[in-house]
Amino acid sequence: MQRQAATPSGSEWRAWTGRVLLFLGAAQIIAGIFFFFAYNWDDLARWQKLGATQTGIVICALAARFAGLESPAGKVLLLGAGALVGVALAVYGQIYQTGADTFDLFAAWAGLILGWVLIARFAAFWIFWAVIVNVALAFYLDTFTEVDEAGQLLLFGLLNAGFLLSHEVARQRFQWLAHPWSRRVLMAACLLLLAVAVATVVVELRAERWLVRSVGPLSYLAVPAYLAVALSAYLWSSGKGRDLIGLFLVVLSACGVAWYAGMEVADELFDDEGVLFLVMAGLTLAIFGPAGLWLHRTWLRLEATKGAGRGASHV
Repeated sequence: MQRQAATPSGSEWRAWTGRVLLFLGAAQIIAGIFFFFAYNWDDLARWQKLGATQTGIVICALAARFAGLESPAGKVLLLGAGALVGVALAVYGQIYQTGADTFDLFAAWAGLILGWVLIARFAAFWIFWAVIVNVALAFYLDTFTEVDEAGQLLLFGLLNAGFLLSHEVARQRFQWLAHPWSRRVLMAACLLLLAVAVATVVVELRAERWLVRSVGPLSYLAVPAYLAVALSAYLWSSGKGRDLIGLFLVVLSACGVAWYAGMEVADELFDDEGVLFLVMAGLTLAIFGPAGLWLHRTWLRLEATKGAGRGASHV
């Protein structure tokens, strides 16, 4: 059977290139503003520091309004205004030395731009806001709690799993969330964080001679939380979602957890480095080899299903 693939047209390539250049240009401008204040901080008066950031916010917001929030330029301009809000808060805190914790800065930043996130209907802006919330949680945990590393990773994973669940609920109603890239970013984030949390629990167990009671209270939930998220992602990606990249993320995280746990056990059992390297090479082949073969067969099955669906639609 000959497989046919549709290649993008010239207009699609131009549209894609224009959007990429637009994002890169906006990112460069925002980065330039950050570096401008960092380099010229001592030479600027207070009114210049505050006036420049607030003027930038107003200009970006007004330009987004006139460009139209349905256009890529308008969405990127509003994203730039949201980024400049964080710059303005940081500048204000440095000028007046408010004594506020870094957590307060990022929490206020996330709260102030939430309205723009909702009206922008822009997946990249929503992901940007989720990153700010994650950073706020990181500073909160470091400042106000004594949660261990595995517990912190668990909380980050659950937070992003909540974002992923919200994304999947919202995408049923909002077309701007229909593209799978934002779902894949959130899925990768929560799987990575929970997988690292499980690996951290394995390290803690090995350090305490595999005594379960040595693990912190939140760490007990790392393994079941990872299994629940990975199973949900697998069922969605192989069922209704039919997303091969989602399946790849699940399989990669599962293989990584299994490989790391096997490495810790092998390091405990074998003192000779040569034997240990041989065991790890065999373990790598035993874990990643079947996983790659299964992914390849799954891809072929999904392609066959899509081909059958396209053929039925033409009947």
